[in-house]
Amino acid sequence: MNSHEKIERCLNGFDGERIPSSIPVALPLIEQFRREHPGKEPFRNVDVLFIQHQLGPFIPKLEAMVSEGLDRKRCWFVDIPYSTSALVSRELREKGCRTDQMTGRFSEPLEDYDESQSIRITYLRRERAAARGGR
Repeated sequence: MNSHEKIERCLNGFDGERIPSSIPVALPLIEQFRREHPGKEPFRNVDVLFIQHQLGPFIPKLEAMVSEGLDRKRCWFVDIPYSTSALVSRELREKGCRTDQMTGRFSEPLEDYDESQSIRITYLRRERAAARGGR
């Protein structure tokens, strides 16, 4: 079996319907943490590089961080291949997250994952440095 056949077999067995794409209103553990530690604003004046699945639960997590001082202009986004919800990407943009701080979806099944992710992360780090005047 060649590599293309292996990829095809994997993709055929992938159940995209099982990926959570709806956006929950809140995440109970985050809400509990915020109640127990009010007003600390631990995310004020920091940049955050999110390298993660962009699925429904990410939105309330981000909103909790924003309410604790995170500035959306200081957020940088690298998705994980094959697990980024178009709904979540659209919601990020609608909430004011800038597209120039997102890498775009990784959807090339024949690309080397490690190398591609490293390139995407390096790109955003350079963009962040340029936005901060080289700092």
